[in-house]
Amino acid sequence: MVLDLLVVNPNSSRSMSDEIARSVAAVDAFRAFAFKTTYMTGPEGAPPQIDGEETSHQSCDACLPLLKDPESEYFYKRYDGILIGCFSDHPLVEALTCLTDAPPVVGLLNSSLSFVSLFPSGPSSVITSNKEWVEILDASVEKKFLTGEARARGLWKGTVSSNLQVLELHSEENFGKIVERIRRENVERLGSKYVILGCAGFSGLQYKLKKIFPEVIFVDPIILGFQTLLSSATFLKCQNV
Repeated sequence: MVLDLLVVNPNSSRSMSDEIARSVAAVDAFRAFAFKTTYMTGPEGAPPQIDGEETSHQSCDACLPLLKDPESEYFYKRYDGILIGCFSDHPLVEALTCLTDAPPVVGLLNSSLSFVSLFPSGPSSVITSNKEWVEILDASVEKKFLTGEARARGLWKGTVSSNLQVLELHSEENFGKIVERIRRENVERLGSKYVILGCAGFSGLQYKLKKIFPEVIFVDPIILGFQTLLSSATFLKCQNV
């Protein structure tokens, strides 16, 4: 696949365009790095699912010691980037970014909101798991992640609950319930063109949902968050080549 891209220098200086072209050409260097991925599961003491603020902090308290332990295989300094696989303003993101020499740390909520803010042509909303997340996610977006453009144009439409627990989202018997909630709430009531699948438990369902709602862009935060992490880590690695 070949992408046709346009780079615009909005001033009249050809020399500036030439400099931009040289920088863009250097993007080829980004493809020089292979990568491998290590996966960490929360240790004993971490909740089996994260369904609100209390379990978010429990999971942070359980995971952070391992990530800070130089003897651990998950020690944060061993890695060029870290993705926190929970769709929330998870406390681990802030806890890690506050550490000395932390690599890029990407959260699923902020990377997803940044992505949909690039598209001022249509409104966006979230479908999440249990109803407790609605108020939490809306408050986080309003306080920390909503751009001025999205706010001014009313493009952010808020969060909808699927009324299912995290571990119920991938059950085949619940797929119809998810479809109906998206149809009634995200699409018909909120008029969303972009629907963020606001829980890691939705991961992979975007392909089935796209067949039912071909006019909607479904954002999988895991895929988007990992691409964001990979780009950020590669960019920093290139600085040291």
